[in-house]
Amino acid sequence: MSRPTIRLLLQTAAVVVFGLCLAAPVMAQKKASDLHAKGASAFTSINGNPLTVRVGDNNSFQVFNAAIPGTGQFYPEDSLDTGAMGWIVQVGGVQYAPTLQAGGSIGAATPYSGTAVSAVSGSGTSASPFQVTVDGTLGASGITARQVVSYVNGQNYYSMRMTLTNGGAAAQSASVFLGGDIYLAGDDAGIPTRQGASNAVGGSDCGATPSYFILFIPQTPVTAWTGAGYDSVWSQIGAGALDNALATGCIDNGAALQWNRSIPAGGSVTLEASVSFGDIPDIVVPVAPVNVMVPASSHQSLLLMLLAMMGAGWLVLRRR
Repeated sequence: MSRPTIRLLLQTAAVVVFGLCLAAPVMAQKKASDLHAKGASAFTSINGNPLTVRVGDNNSFQVFNAAIPGTGQFYPEDSLDTGAMGWIVQVGGVQYAPTLQAGGSIGAATPYSGTAVSAVSGSGTSASPFQVTVDGTLGASGITARQVVSYVNGQNYYSMRMTLTNGGAAAQSASVFLGGDIYLAGDDAGIPTRQGASNAVGGSDCGATPSYFILFIPQTPVTAWTGAGYDSVWSQIGAGALDNALATGCIDNGAALQWNRSIPAGGSVTLEASVSFGDIPDIVVPVAPVNVMVPASSHQSLLLMLLAMMGAGWLVLRRR
């Protein structure tokens, strides 16, 4: 083998090694939730239009929008079951969460136990929406969880009703979170956004004029909320408190809502929320516009205006 050939091979090898060194940090940044992508859950699929909603027996979700074909709206977008989105409940010092949600900075999590997910009922109309029910138990806490998921064909959002029932002899305090690592219109990056009057929080695409939104919309007033990088969202949930803050810029974003509730002995609490995809739906209370107030003319201001007009007319006549 000639020296020029050897030199060329060495140069090529050096380029390959350099490229691998550059790629290593990127590979290391693989999302923590990937580590749990193999923790598949049983799920029921609501095959609606335009939304297809996969409802996991562990209170997780994946959603497909016909407007963005083939791509899940939560990370991982190509999951075979559900994605990194769902309900997390903290009670008695224990965090109960879907298996997929237990990645990243969310910390230690205990799966819901005794879970079951129903078949789809209803016909997808307003009078008879598609519905799926998920039942489970929060370990030895004595609290059971029942979630009812509803969808009406033609809507760009689906709705959830989560009921926690305390079978114990004493009241229990619970922090309940609905959060997700959102995947905006086929892109893992988005701009955190919030509709202030309703505390709906989520993200928009990174276009100069955003046209696609994913929003977590509370129907029951929330205690707190956040729109931030996905890892920050998991970290805040794991710490038990959302920061009521909105990050800026086009980032790998997520969002979450929080409710703090006391569940009475032998009683229950119910929380309701929706998640939308695309345009901002009319169930979101719009932010009140800022109006420039122009005071109504008073008798005094009218008099001054008339006097000014008379004065101007007098000057014109005098010049003639």
